[in-house]
Amino acid sequence: MDKVMVHIDNIVRHFPVKSSLAALFSRGQAYVRAVDNVSLEIREREILGLAGESGCGKSTLGRLLALLDKPTQGVIRFEGTNITDMLGQRRRLKEFRKKVQMILQDPYESLDPRFTVHDAISEPLSIHGIRSAPKLQDRIEKMLKVVGLSSNDVLNKYPHELSGGQRQRVSIARAMVLEPRFVIADEPVSMLDVSVRAGILKLFDHLRQQFGVTCLFISHDIAVVRHLCDRIAIMYMGKIVEVGTRDEIINTPMHPYTMALISAVPVPDPQYKRTSVPLGGEVPDALRVPSGCRFHPRCRHAEKICRSEEPELKDKGGRRVACFT
Repeated sequence: MDKVMVHIDNIVRHFPVKSSLAALFSRGQAYVRAVDNVSLEIREREILGLAGESGCGKSTLGRLLALLDKPTQGVIRFEGTNITDMLGQRRRLKEFRKKVQMILQDPYESLDPRFTVHDAISEPLSIHGIRSAPKLQDRIEKMLKVVGLSSNDVLNKYPHELSGGQRQRVSIARAMVLEPRFVIADEPVSMLDVSVRAGILKLFDHLRQQFGVTCLFISHDIAVVRHLCDRIAIMYMGKIVEVGTRDEIINTPMHPYTMALISAVPVPDPQYKRTSVPLGGEVPDALRVPSGCRFHPRCRHAEKICRSEEPELKDKGGRRVACFT
């Protein structure tokens, strides 16, 4: 079995509601249960896809792994070290930042409009003590080449002078210039034109091959995840409901929610016949989480036990599934 780099053990992140809405849904303090008892392993050199509808807690989990937010409870271990108590310890946190980087969804927002491309990529190097001009310049130019950009064309440009695809490649270069061990990519292609996405996805696979980087790839688009990831975890309302290899999840999904996601992916073949898996109702309010299985109000296979007991994520047919049926 491949070595585990990141071990997530019963991580919880609840956000208190600080408005009068709390009085409507609870006698006391109300909480949005963004991430609720999630346990997951990410192996070295793999690209793990985290997929689910918008609002299911994917980005929150990514921020927890990058230590941009603090879990309410639970433990995160990175390369065997507990990192959940690292916030507030500046020296340890700075060393952690060299190993773990995050690529955000919107390159329009993640790049400072006052910085040139050179400034944006050189900033993390300067923070971590690489300030020698020749060495700094060499690393910047090499990383731009790795992500498919010419330093002569973009080095002195500002973000507004670049296309969306170029901006995202600069964001990736900025994250990778420190040669991190683990990268969290939060919807990195959702803001890009379809014609540009394939090149960015190929770039992530190239980075894995060249640098041996491990990646958590977050996306609401199961069609994107299937082309890149080795394993896929499906998330629904703060819970992981199914984890398996790409082929297992795509070809033989076992959880009803996974089946619905797969059936919604368009296939460019007019002769292809597909069994539709419709979802009833709407995603429940995060302030009023359903009892039992969180998916049961929308599941056509729901049974009595689904309404009263919450299924655990257990081994089933070579993968892990949280379902009674």
